[in-house]
Parts: sequence; C-alpha cells; structure tokens
Amino acid sequence: MFHGVSDRPQEYHKPQLVCSTQLFETFLKKLKKNNFQSISLQQLYDFKQGKIRIPKKSIVLTFDDGFLDNYVFAAPLLRKYGFSGTLFVTRDFVEKNDKKRPT
Repeated sequence: MFHGVSDRPQEYHKPQLVCSTQLFETFLKKLKKNNFQSISLQQLYDFKQGKIRIPKKSIVLTFDDGFLDNYVFAAPLLRKYGFSGTLFVTRDFVEKNDKKRPT
C-alpha cells in the first residue's frame, strides 16, 4: 500500500507517507526479479472465494488518496515492470474546482 510516489515529499501534507520514485522503482525491480505478479483486488477476492487460482507469488499493489503522482510517476513504472495497481480516490480530497493541485 502506497500513498504518494514523488521526489518532492515536502509538497505533501504528510511527507512521511511519500515514497521516492527511486525507492519505488527498486521495489518493483525486486518484485520482478523474484518472479512476483500483480493481481487485482477482484482476483484476490475470487481466489479467497475459491473461484480461481492465482500464481504462487502474487501481490496486490494499492495506492491510497488518489494523488496525481500515482498517475504521473507510479503508473509508468508499474507499466515498465509489467505490474498493475489499484487506486483509491478519497472523496474528501477531490476539489470542486478546475484548479489542479501540485500533487
């Protein structure tokens, strides 16, 4: 579970929750090297219900809060290493104007 993926954590209201892009990429490289495969939450649910089988080295990657950096920085790295993730958008963080937040 990740929140932010950025090299500018000081721009966040909780910088301690931000993972650097370098650390995130290192994490993905290690997963790939060790033959992990990402699965969706639906696949995990179906597996828990006994409906499907999943690879032994499966992982679910999630991103909380819906920060823009998840799309700008995390998504390209996920694609680069053949992984997918689930993004949870927090209603309270969705602003009702056209102004784009920096993060």
